[in-house]
Amino acid sequence: MRKWGIIHTNDFHDRLSPNAANRLVGIVESCPYPHLVLDAGDCIRAGNLGASIGQERIWNEMRRVGYDAITVGNRETHPMLSVVRGKLAGAPCPVLSANQVSKSGTASLPFTSHICVERAGLKIGVIGVTVPMVTRRSKMSIAWDTVFEPPIETVKTLSQSLRSEVDVLIALTHIGIAADRALAEAAPDVDIIISGHSHRLHTEPEVVNGIPILQAGSFGRFAGMAVFEDSVLVDYSMIALDGTE
Repeated sequence: MRKWGIIHTNDFHDRLSPNAANRLVGIVESCPYPHLVLDAGDCIRAGNLGASIGQERIWNEMRRVGYDAITVGNRETHPMLSVVRGKLAGAPCPVLSANQVSKSGTASLPFTSHICVERAGLKIGVIGVTVPMVTRRSKMSIAWDTVFEPPIETVKTLSQSLRSEVDVLIALTHIGIAADRALAEAAPDVDIIISGHSHRLHTEPEVVNGIPILQAGSFGRFAGMAVFEDSVLVDYSMIALDGTE
């Protein structure tokens, strides 16, 4: 059995303080196992329809930590792709959103559906999905350059195609805990769900259909540390990052 880890966060809302980032860097550097560092979205300060002037501050802090992937949260969305590109400019690692697609079918997107990496001799796939802001049938879609396909169906379909290519499959989601539970029931090819959007602090994994759902609260107060043997969760802890936040 090959031992490895996931260090995960979510819903910073630009509130990852320098002290918390330093603590997180220390956790990553002292991790005794090969590991992934993942964030489940809503990293930045700008809101759904807003945009900051210049690069988002938090990207530099997250770069210091050494993230492997971030999923798009609703804060990282906007009707105009040019604004989304500005929001994601300077992101420290691949940004994922499998269910957000170009409405025209031709626009280049500043995110991708998934990544595949290797840790501890394991091939690990990470699929990202985002809470739908507009759908193809929504009247609001006329103002958007992208639309959102159903996230659960997106993960189910993509996980079926990736399953034979990887040893472990992670859904990195910003869809909320109720949708994550439904995802676990609908997509048994997924091994692990790293969750965001609902700001829940999972001091213990929530297991649905044999799939652990892990979420680390919000605002940079905690990070989750999960240890696996192959695809089996063997240890889990929640680590306080900054008591002042």
